[in-house]
Amino acid sequence: MGLAVGIASASAILFCLAVKHLSVSQYSFTVLWYFIVAIVSAPLCAALARRMQKHRALMAAAVGYAMFPVIQANSPPGTITMMLVASTLGGFAFTAASMLPRAMVADISDEVLLETGIDSTGILYALLTGVYKVGQAVAIGVVFTSLDLIGYDVSAGRENAQSALMGLTIVYGVVPAALASISMVLMIGYPLTAARHAHIREALRR
Repeated sequence: MGLAVGIASASAILFCLAVKHLSVSQYSFTVLWYFIVAIVSAPLCAALARRMQKHRALMAAAVGYAMFPVIQANSPPGTITMMLVASTLGGFAFTAASMLPRAMVADISDEVLLETGIDSTGILYALLTGVYKVGQAVAIGVVFTSLDLIGYDVSAGRENAQSALMGLTIVYGVVPAALASISMVLMIGYPLTAARHAHIREALRR
């Protein structure tokens, strides 16, 4: 998910200005709306996790994030209506993908404590944060290496060849969607369910 978010973030302004012909102010508004949704949706993400379990809510968030760049890639050029719809979905999914793994790590730390007698919460959170940050950092290299390979010239913007603009669309719309979808698939069969965690907590209490 860190790689998916990083690739989408690094290529968003190039895609929106060159391929979707948005103005800078239109692009800025879609980004602002994305983060407004991300902030206000936190309680909804928590409620969703309680209702359908954390890993299933994370799977839903991964699907939502996969749809976000695909919808934007298929939105009409020069308008922001569909871009805002996609940003609503993306902002919610971004918050869920940020919150829920941390909540799941808290459950995992309980399981590790029960099995080993060692509280590994700190190192587990450090591992989670480090992996996510590595994904985001690698994303920068992936984006600009890919754009160089397809011949996209940042300074030319929408004047690039159609093949280069199509390559940019794939980098922004297809690659993050594929990575988010892989994240969803990896969560299938996640063993630390709410029932199992309740059993772990009871065992720790005893």
